[in-house]
Amino acid sequence: FYDWLVAPDGGAVPSGNVELIVSSKFKPPFASPGDALPSVSEVQRALDRLYDRAEASARAGNGRKIGRRLYLFFSGHGFSPDDNEAAVYMANVARGRMGYHILGKYNADWFFNAYCFDEVLLFMDCCRQRETIDSLNKPYKGIFDEAAPACVKKLYAFATQWTKNTRERSFEDATRGVFTTALIAGLKGAAAGPEGIVTTSTLSGFLTQHMREFMSPEDRNDPSISNE
Repeated sequence: FYDWLVAPDGGAVPSGNVELIVSSKFKPPFASPGDALPSVSEVQRALDRLYDRAEASARAGNGRKIGRRLYLFFSGHGFSPDDNEAAVYMANVARGRMGYHILGKYNADWFFNAYCFDEVLLFMDCCRQRETIDSLNKPYKGIFDEAAPACVKKLYAFATQWTKNTRERSFEDATRGVFTTALIAGLKGAAAGPEGIVTTSTLSGFLTQHMREFMSPEDRNDPSISNE
């Protein structure tokens, strides 16, 4: 996703505007499982930098808008506390220590509701098995800009339906999530409409209808794995 995001013929986002946090940057062995990285801190700091910019702009009397478009992309092991959310676990999570996670929709909603961007796009490539966790990671005070619903566009895409799993598999160049593979194919043109343009509607339709084509036959026939 990062490669597409910074490519001139892709997202065309300047690399200096992108925060890339991947497990391969943090080299094991770690002293203990609880020391594994990335933890919540690394990801939360990236989100906090945007939050701080928005709050500084508001204090200066300029509103909280700090950019045109926000992309949030998360991939890894995940869960879902309800049918309207998805979360990714951090590397230091364990059974009995499951509070180390980042909520996707919660964070996207905050930047949407606060009118920090004209467009907010969220992509979550993780399983959404239901987990009941005592304390969900919600660090920000709720903000609502009344102009946001009419002025801000959003697209939220989860890799799987609630209580279902998603899968990764080996493709020609790498092993990656099926959802991510379908997403990149769509963004590179497979999801283009009749006029050759990829829009939120054409991308949504492509992912819903065609993600199963990137899955193995075994996974397509597994009732625990969502086909769309």
